[in-house]
Amino acid sequence: MKQREYETLKAQIKAECQTKLDALELVWKISAKAVPSDSPITGRGAVRQAVKSAAAIVHGPFTTADIERHIKETNSPLGARIKRASISNTLKKLVNEKIIEVVEQGTGRQGSTYRLRAN
Repeated sequence: MKQREYETLKAQIKAECQTKLDALELVWKISAKAVPSDSPITGRGAVRQAVKSAAAIVHGPFTTADIERHIKETNSPLGARIKRASISNTLKKLVNEKIIEVVEQGTGRQGSTYRLRAN
C-alpha cells in the first residue's frame, strides 16, 4: 500500500464514520425530544407516555404491534413487561382524546390501524 492509497482509504473511512455518527446523533436528539428525561420509565403513566412517544416517532399509520415493538426496542424497563392489551387500551383512550385517529377499524383478529391527528 502506498501513501496515496492509505490517505484515500483513511478519508473514506472517516467520512463513513462521520455519517454514521451524525445519524446516531440525529436519532438521539429525536428520541430525547419525544421522551422527556423527567418522564416516568415505569409506574403510573409510564405506559401512556411510552405509547404517545412511540406514536410520535413511528412514521405514518401504525398498529398496536408496531407500538409494542417500538417500546420493547427503546424502553427496556417497561418493554420487558408491557402487555399488548395495555397498549391497545391506551390507544383507544388516545383516540377518545383526539390525539390519534383510527385509519382502519380492525375486525376479528385484525387490529385497528392508527395515525397521529393533524393539528
